[in-house]
Amino acid sequence: MDEFDYSKINARLISSQNISIDETIILTGGLKAKSYDDLSVTFYPIWKNGPPIWGNEIACRDFQGFLKDRSIEVIGIKQDTKTENGNHWRWAPAKACHNPPHNNPSYRWTFISSGLRRSIKAGTSLNFIGDKSSQIIPDVDANKLSDLAQHIAIDLHQMNQAIVMMAEHLHNDLVGNGPRCSRYEHIRHFDLSSHIHAFFQAFSAARDHYAQFVAIQIDHKTVKGEHIDSMSNPHSPSKSLILLS
Repeated sequence: MDEFDYSKINARLISSQNISIDETIILTGGLKAKSYDDLSVTFYPIWKNGPPIWGNEIACRDFQGFLKDRSIEVIGIKQDTKTENGNHWRWAPAKACHNPPHNNPSYRWTFISSGLRRSIKAGTSLNFIGDKSSQIIPDVDANKLSDLAQHIAIDLHQMNQAIVMMAEHLHNDLVGNGPRCSRYEHIRHFDLSSHIHAFFQAFSAARDHYAQFVAIQIDHKTVKGEHIDSMSNPHSPSKSLILLS
């Protein structure tokens, strides 16, 4: 067979659309920050005899000390992606300015769910953990593990949404009212209260789904004689145990 002459191919790599990615560090107190090439960080809003502006750049190596001296905490990293087909964002909790949004517990639980589904489809047996590690988890429970992992991923995503909305609300309040705004100003705002309610609702769901996920793995699906699935009933003993744990 004659060797193909690749030099005759006239091709070039093109992008089908323009993509713009912007990352914002979300901080407590309604503050935001941006990192520039992981070398420096700047804060917003800062007031200097006029409307709010971005502050001077601070070296990343001094970032944590700067926050600690002012009792400011990092909440997470928000990544906004703009394309010709629309915009979307993703978020991940963080304690520093070097945590990419894909490092998100919600995504990790999605991977766990898909991994379980692939194992089940391939006929791979799953074992209990703990004292019964030599025993195989029944197929019905194995499938339920995958479903629960997906539920946990959704719950955590809803928590992410609520946290970002709370941070955006406080940020807009700070920018709109200036540094003299009252720390109790937000109490009058129903929107913030609804975001807080949404957070704890998602938190409760994640807690309950995770409890069921663990219960299946240790083959201990009853608490005080009641099935773990019944903890959706707020008066059940198992629900009370989860609330106390």
